[in-house]
Amino acid sequence: MKTRASLIAMSHLSDVQEVLSMNTMDVQTMNRDINFVKWLILELKGNLSKEIDADKMWKKFVVNKNKVL
Repeated sequence: MKTRASLIAMSHLSDVQEVLSMNTMDVQTMNRDINFVKWLILELKGNLSKEIDADKMWKKFVVNKNKVL
C-alpha cells in the first residue's frame, strides 16, 4: 500500500515524541526513527508529497543504514 511520504515522516517523528513523553530515554529507538526520516528526505530528494510503499522504504533503510548518515 502506498502512502504519502510526509505522513510516514510525521509518524516516525511522532513516535520519537511519544518515547520522549514516556521518559524512557530509549535513545536507540529515537535515533533510529530520526535517522529514517533524514534518510527518507534524502532518498526522495526532498519530495515528501510522493506516494511510497512504507514497508519497502523501511527495508531499504535497514539495508543501507550504515552507508548514510
